[in-house]
Amino acid sequence: ASEMTTNRGVLLTRRENALYVHLPIPARAEAVNLPPFSEMPARAVLLNTGAELRCTNEVLPVYWRHEEHVLTIKDIPRDMLSVDRPLIIRLEFEKPLTPETLTEVSEFEG
Repeated sequence: ASEMTTNRGVLLTRRENALYVHLPIPARAEAVNLPPFSEMPARAVLLNTGAELRCTNEVLPVYWRHEEHVLTIKDIPRDMLSVDRPLIIRLEFEKPLTPETLTEVSEFEG
């Protein structure tokens, strides 16, 4: 599933209605962008703590010319940025992820 994003700083896996975002050690920021993925999840959970995270689907400045919306996961707790294990975020979707939902990076112009 990692082919779903141009963000090479994360690994993605998926199962049924969930996409799992694996952040490296140490995580670098309190937010992570997943271009070109733009589908909004019903829920985002940091599995390390059970904390719910906020997601947005906005046009980021770098993609404004093509008006490409990008999924951004926000509010990763600052104290989790220095833990000595990967952070894993589960994005839960109401429907199974389909080929239409999973935009291929090669089709993305960003």
